Amino acid sequence: MSENNFLLVDLNDPKTKKLAETITSATSRKILNSLAQQDSSETKLSETLSLPLSTVHYHLEKLKEAGLVTIEEFRYSKKGREINQYKLAKKYILIAPHSVETVWEKIKDILPLVGAAVVMSGIIKLIQWWNLSSFQTADTLSASVPSASMMKESSLSYAPQLITPTPDFAIWFFLGSMAIIGVYALRLWLKKK
Repeated sequence: MSENNFLLVDLNDPKTKKLAETITSATSRKILNSLAQQDSSETKLSETLSLPLSTVHYHLEKLKEAGLVTIEEFRYSKKGREINQYKLAKKYILIAPHSVETVWEKIKDILPLVGAAVVMSGIIKLIQWWNLSSFQTADTLSASVPSASMMKESSLSYAPQLITPTPDFAIWFFLGSMAIIGVYALRLWLKKK
């Protein structure tokens, strides 16, 4: 069953009061029962239910606002005017005691923090790469110009320099950021429970 078949109602939402008033109205229930049998226009509903046209129009507007009735098509009258055909939305009404957030809404709150962590990790990686490449360039330039002491030494005494690997600060920053964001998300989750 698709998500459109459900109407989720939060008890704290101001729309809930309007929906409750609409459903408890005897006239609205008559209109819903009539539309459950077949689609109809305002005029036809007025005639079928023996109600004033203004009353039917008022209740149909309330039912549309509540999402229980839709207008999917229209027909033309003999005078060429468009006449809306109302149809029952066929939705199940689910009542929740408090707001129910979807997974995406929860992720949406944390997504900017993750984005900031990725950007900052990228900047740190770029700075680290730039420093390493400038260090290697300076090292290469000094190695290409032989010094007087190097000329005196024999080729047997030349030993290659050992380069110690530098820790990848960008990865550590990113992992630390993700840990903090995880703690923050856990705090939000526990707070809502």
